[in-house]
Amino acid sequence: MADYRDAAMRLTAVAATRADSGDAIVLAILGSKLLEAAEETAGNLKALRPLSIKAAAAAGTVYGGISDFLNLLSAAHTGITCGCLNAKGDGDIMADTTELASCPIDNEIDLEKDTTGLETVVGDKGFKTLKTTDVKATSTSNTKCVLFQDASAVGNNKLFQKAAAFLLAGGTLKVNSAGPTMTTAHGAALAAEQSTAGGKLITQAHAAIKELLSQAETAPASAAKTKVKALAADSNFAKVVVNKLKLIGMEGSGNTLEHNAKVKIKNLLADGCKNFDSKWQALIDTPIYDGKSEKIKTEKASSISSTTEIIQSVLYYQTKQQTDFLRLQKELEKTQNDCEKKPQKPE
Repeated sequence: MADYRDAAMRLTAVAATRADSGDAIVLAILGSKLLEAAEETAGNLKALRPLSIKAAAAAGTVYGGISDFLNLLSAAHTGITCGCLNAKGDGDIMADTTELASCPIDNEIDLEKDTTGLETVVGDKGFKTLKTTDVKATSTSNTKCVLFQDASAVGNNKLFQKAAAFLLAGGTLKVNSAGPTMTTAHGAALAAEQSTAGGKLITQAHAAIKELLSQAETAPASAAKTKVKALAADSNFAKVVVNKLKLIGMEGSGNTLEHNAKVKIKNLLADGCKNFDSKWQALIDTPIYDGKSEKIKTEKASSISSTTEIIQSVLYYQTKQQTDFLRLQKELEKTQNDCEKKPQKPE
C-alpha cells in the first residue's frame, strides 16, 4: 500500500515538472490509478484482519494444548503417588478430560462467537485448564491410560500403555509405543492422521494460517511499477486518458485525442513492452523539489524515501501551479485594462 501511495505522489510531482500538458496529464492519471490501487489494497488488508485474528487464535489454542500437556506431565511427575491421568477405567486421555476444566484439545473451536474453548482456557495469567495442581486418578487400567510411575514403582513400569496410536500436545507429539518414545507428527503425517485423537485442532490451526498466507501479496516493493506496466500495456488506458482530456475541455476529435494519447503513452512508457524498464527508471529519476530544503533544491524522485518529503514536494508543485495561474491571470487582466485605457488612433 505504501509503495502505491509513494509512487503515486512521485508521479504527481514529476507530472508538475512537465512543460508538455499531454505528458503531465498521462502521468497525473497514472498517479490517480496508483492511489486507487492503494485504496484497494487497504480494503483487502481490512478484510484480512478477521482472518488474521482467527488464525492467531487457532494457532494459540494449539500452543495452549502443548502448554497443557507439559503442565500435566509436570503435575503427574511431581505428585506423591504418581499414577495415571485418566480418571476412569479404560478412558483415553485424549477423550477423557475429566480432570481438566474445558480443554478443547481434540475439537475444532468456533472463533466467531464466545466459546468455552477460549474464554475458559485462556486467563489473565495464562492457561487455566487444570482444576488442580496434582492431576491424578487411582485407576488400574492397563489398556489406554497414560501412566506416570517412578522407577521403583511395583507393577507396570511403562510410561505409555500400547493400545492405539494417539497424538498429544495439540497433535504435535505422537505416541505409538509402550515406552516413552515419541515422534513429532506434522505435515503429511498429520494430514493422514487427522482423525487420530488430538489431530483436529492443530489441523484447524494450520488451515487458518495457510489460508492467510495464500492471500499475502508478494514483492510489495515493485507493486507500483508492475501496476504502471500493466496500465501502459492496456489498450483501454488510452481511452481513459481521452475521457480526462475531454473532461478538461481539450479540443480535437475522439480519434485525434486517442491517437495523441497513445503516442504519449508509448513515448513515456514504451507501451509496457521491451523498453519499459528504462523508460520507468527515467521517469522516477526526474529531478523534483526534495521536500525539505528552504531554498529550491532538486533530487531524483526515486531517491526521496521519506513519505513526508514526497508530500511536501507535491504540495510545493500544487502551490506553485496555483500561484503561477493567479499571477498569469492578473497579468492578463492588467494587459486588458491597459488596452482599454489606451486611446485609439482615428482611422
